[in-house]
Amino acid sequence: MLADGTRAFTYRSSDLQLETEDIDGSSGGLYSKLITRKYETSGTGALAGRPAGFMIGDSSDPDADYDLTYAYDAAGRLETIAGTGLPAGGVKYTRLTNSELIEKYRVPGRRRFASAGHHAVVRDRSESDYKDQEL
Repeated sequence: MLADGTRAFTYRSSDLQLETEDIDGSSGGLYSKLITRKYETSGTGALAGRPAGFMIGDSSDPDADYDLTYAYDAAGRLETIAGTGLPAGGVKYTRLTNSELIEKYRVPGRRRFASAGHHAVVRDRSESDYKDQEL
């Protein structure tokens, strides 16, 4: 099955990073949406040009449907994902000391998962046991 419609891509002139993807479904496509990429700008703790999330909406309201933001730790590793559909504070990742491996992640008010090597293991506890706690 082929999808009808067109996609138009906009790139930043300063570094040619993808800025927006405009999906036009007006000619028989499934939907019309604008996906806007977010990048860090220079400043304290920021690395200019590093991905900082994305938004989905339209040209009049770019984050009407979805808005996701990434945050990084001091070593430049992904630490937090926050945005639409996630609890306040988002998802926070904790790494093993001196490692790139994720030790655990925390979602406030949600059931917790622990990392066991590269496999996720669900703890056998009731939902209330996990409320706003880390593993």
